[in-house]
Amino acid sequence: MARLRINEVLKEHGLKQKDLAEKMGIKPISLNQMLGRGTFGVDRLCEMADIIGCNVTELFEEDKKSDFAAFVRFKGIHYTADTLDEFLDQVEEIRAIAK
Repeated sequence: MARLRINEVLKEHGLKQKDLAEKMGIKPISLNQMLGRGTFGVDRLCEMADIIGCNVTELFEEDKKSDFAAFVRFKGIHYTADTLDEFLDQVEEIRAIAK
C-alpha cells in the first residue's frame, strides 16, 4: 500500500489537520482516525488535495510515486494501474462516469 504524507503536505501549505477536517466537514478526530487507518476513497483523496491546494501526487511519498499500484472498483467496473500517473488518469475517467 502506498504511504501518504498528508501531514507533511499540510505543514508545507501552512495548514493543520484541524483546518483540513473543518473544510471537509468532519471532526478533527475523525480525520485523524481516517488517516491512521487509511480508510478513505479516491474522492476523499482528491478532496483533500483540492482543499490543501496541491496535486494528488504530492500526497504520496516520493519513493511510492514510481512504483504505485492501484485497483479501483466503481459501479462494477474494475480499473488497475501500475503507476500513479495511470491511476490519476483513471480517477478522471471515474469522475466522468460518475457525472
